[in-house]
Amino acid sequence: MLAEKEENAEIREFWDFSKGVTYTMNFPELVGKYCVGVGFPGWLFSADEQGHMNLFHLFSRTLINLPDMDMLQGSLSRRNLVVIEGDDSYGVKQFRVYKINDSSYEEVKYLGNRALFLGFSATLAVEPPPGCQGNRIYFTDDCREAYFCMERGGGKDMGVYNLLDGTIVPHFTGQSYHKLTPPLWV
Repeated sequence: MLAEKEENAEIREFWDFSKGVTYTMNFPELVGKYCVGVGFPGWLFSADEQGHMNLFHLFSRTLINLPDMDMLQGSLSRRNLVVIEGDDSYGVKQFRVYKINDSSYEEVKYLGNRALFLGFSATLAVEPPPGCQGNRIYFTDDCREAYFCMERGGGKDMGVYNLLDGTIVPHFTGQSYHKLTPPLWV
């Protein structure tokens, strides 16, 4: 699911890898909400800035109100909760994948006919659907801090990482930025 449109918050777009097509749908139920997780098949966990949570089914449009989250009191507008030293770069440069055993781990350089889908909304290891390839990491922007700090919001950092040669290519060539609801896997 691509980022919410600033000019029309009811519109959400879905990009289909296998067909290279973007579908546009109207979801007034999701205005002002961001996705905090994805369930299967077709369920989204969403929350607003006050912590009101919902479970929303994309196809039936069933909306279930969930108990509110406990929220920390204070102001996030001062932006001094975390200090990070380093350069101002924003984006993935490489990934490392590890297989974890009971008391050890080893780096994995080859996933075979499996692909990883990473992002704020989900982490999946699956056989790649049509239009996708194995031994790749498909990622969407999960840097929540950048959503609020960057002028256009989050959504810049996404692509396909090839585990064999370390190259990154875009998986969606359009723009999909937003301060609250950047792109996510559904």
